[in-house]
Amino acid sequence: MAETDVTGKKVPKIDYNKCTGKGICMEVCPEDIFEIRNLSQIEYCEDVKTSGICPDPEYAAKEKRSYPVNINNCTACGLCVDECPEKAIVLIDSDCIE
Repeated sequence: MAETDVTGKKVPKIDYNKCTGKGICMEVCPEDIFEIRNLSQIEYCEDVKTSGICPDPEYAAKEKRSYPVNINNCTACGLCVDECPEKAIVLIDSDCIE
């Protein structure tokens, strides 16, 4: 996720095993948190610490995914969570982000 100070907030976490980059989150987010783009290997595998599974890193370069670039603007309204057709987004405590 984009590095910024979001201490004490709820922020979106995307499961890149589920996200197919449809962009619904980008459309519904009132705070312009997301963009759809190809992810770097590091971005794609960033949740390895929590899930223990890193998807095929070469797949990251082939498929676009949603990425929270303006995470500090998030108000935790939950629209992205509710509208994501793949259920790939959850809101987590920012204190859980390493």
